[in-house]
Amino acid sequence: MGGALRGAFAVLRPGGRMVFSVPHPATDMPFREWARDEAGRKRHLKLDRYFETGQDLCHWNMSRLVYHWSTPCWRHTLSEWTTLVTAAGFVIGGLCEPRPTPDQVAANPHLDDCRRMPFFLVFDLWKPSKVTAASRA
Repeated sequence: MGGALRGAFAVLRPGGRMVFSVPHPATDMPFREWARDEAGRKRHLKLDRYFETGQDLCHWNMSRLVYHWSTPCWRHTLSEWTTLVTAAGFVIGGLCEPRPTPDQVAANPHLDDCRRMPFFLVFDLWKPSKVTAASRA
């Protein structure tokens, strides 16, 4: 992942911006399971093994998909993401944890759990106008 970030940094003009999204490190862990009540409603999310990072497989098997497949992914802690981004030379301009509005949940009830906790983290990065050795350290 560090190589991809360094490559993006290299092709951006000074002052350029890059935005990307990853599964949220606080909710995308090797152990992730919903505890449900007697009616099957989601009560709370059980999470564990946050610090077990590295390469993994992401299984795209949602019921709404016609075909299911798997892709490689890399799990990183928030500290690891920050280190990768800044080591590539970027400055973090912002972080966003998107969540649906009440109207969106009303129209799409399956999004209710996304209202309760972040599932994605969006990085807003920029390449400094003047790149120095200190900004790359």
